[in-house]
Formats: sequence, C-alpha cells, structure tokens
Amino acid sequence: MGKKRKASSTAPLVAPPMTSRRVARQVTSKFHKLTSDLATSTSSAARAELARELEGMGGRARYQEASALSTSLYSTSKWVLKVLRRRGVVGGGGAAPRLLEVGAINTQLLDAPGVETRAIDLRSTHERVERVDFLDLAPAGAWDVVVCALVLNCVPSPRARGRAVANLAAHLKPAGLCFVVLPLTCLERSSKTTPGAFDAALAAAGLRELERRATPKLLHLCLERSDAPDPRPAAPAAGAELRPRRKKTNDFHVVLPGAAAPTTAKRRTRA
Repeated sequence: MGKKRKASSTAPLVAPPMTSRRVARQVTSKFHKLTSDLATSTSSAARAELARELEGMGGRARYQEASALSTSLYSTSKWVLKVLRRRGVVGGGGAAPRLLEVGAINTQLLDAPGVETRAIDLRSTHERVERVDFLDLAPAGAWDVVVCALVLNCVPSPRARGRAVANLAAHLKPAGLCFVVLPLTCLERSSKTTPGAFDAALAAAGLRELERRATPKLLHLCLERSDAPDPRPAAPAAGAELRPRRKKTNDFHVVLPGAAAPTTAKRRTRA
C-alpha cells in the first residue's frame, strides 16, 4: 500500500464559495465588529492589525458574498415589493415609483417590474450597483421610496448613523415611504439604546411608522416621511428608558444632527 498523503497545512489562497448560512452569519458579524473597531480605534498599531484581519477574512468582497447568500435565502426585497403593491404604490396604474436602494447587495429591486430603481453601495463589487457613499449623496427630496436594509448596523459611529437616518427622510418626497431593516440585537442587546429610543429617533427625523414586522432576528419597518417631525429628538418614547441588562453585546445607538449623545443609565444600588 502507498503512503498516505499528508494534509496540507497551507490555507487556500482563495476562500471556497460560501454555501452555509451559519458561516455567512459568522462572516457578517465579524466584519461588522472589525469595521466598527477600526472606525473608533485611535491607535495606529491597532488599526493596522484590524486592517490586516479584515484583509485576511476576505474584506468587503467576502462580506458581500455572505450578505448575498443571506438575502438569497431570505429576501427583504420581496417584503418591500409586497408592501408597495398592497399600498398601491406599485401596480396601481400610475407612474412607476422612483426607488433608491441604499447598500444594495443584489439586483432584486433593480430587476423588479413596476419600479424605477437606483441601487448604491459604499464598496460595491457588482457592475450594476453604483459605488456611492450614501452620506455623500446630497438629499433633494426626489424619491418616492428609499430602502435601507441591514445598513445602519454597518455604519460605524452613532453620529454617522444619525446623519444617515436624517438623510433617509430628506431624500424622500412628502409622504414618501422608507423601509428600514435592522438586526434586533442592535436594539435589544445595546448598552446605549432601546427599541423605544430608536423609534423616537426615527420620529424626530421625520419618519412616521406605518408598519412593523419582526422575525426572530430582524426588525422590518415601513415608515412615511412626515411634514411635522417630532421636535424633541432627545426625548425617549414611552418605555424607552435604559435598563441594565445582563448581556450587552454592542453599543449601537443613533445621535441625530444637533442632538446630544445619550448617556447610559446607571444601575441602581440598594440602600
């Protein structure tokens, strides 16, 4: 019998195609953590190490592959189109609505009949998705619909998230619709905010909630641009006070332009 060939310890130069949803979740979670740490780190050595780790995991291309797999298994685009049809925005006999998709991973909305879609992403690798930073796109109140699915959780700082939320409203025509999809863990396991406080930030930005849908992992919101936004961006909604939690896995929160950053509530001590 011939000798058994020893397994090579050298990692492949190109990562194999992603087929596991579990692996896709691990890749997206790691990417979000590394990019967040990179944005907040003040040490050049630490930033260099984080950048090397990002490159080692495949960077933005690997993250987009993971995101594309997730969206192929569960499509938020289908939910968006379903709501638009039910509300008569699509298929109602009028002109096709103009739709801006922020952070597009695939071409599902670009290919959807009955809508005129522009798809953008900060570091797009798809030839049909424009490589544009949403925060650099000047709002002109020109869009009937704006879709922002699993994007706010990728924005690295609370003030940048606040600018993004404010711009979502500013890009819409009056009574235009905004769709926001966010991992529930961003709100339920944050040490800096609560679901109610996030709702208050959206209302303060001029986005009035019309519908919400929650799955075990994601929060889906359909919002409408309101002509009378709540003038109290720092005021928490009912039940939105920060409460101590045993598991605080992130510091997600939104600080709107001109608003003061929230402070974490201190744990009460017994007398």
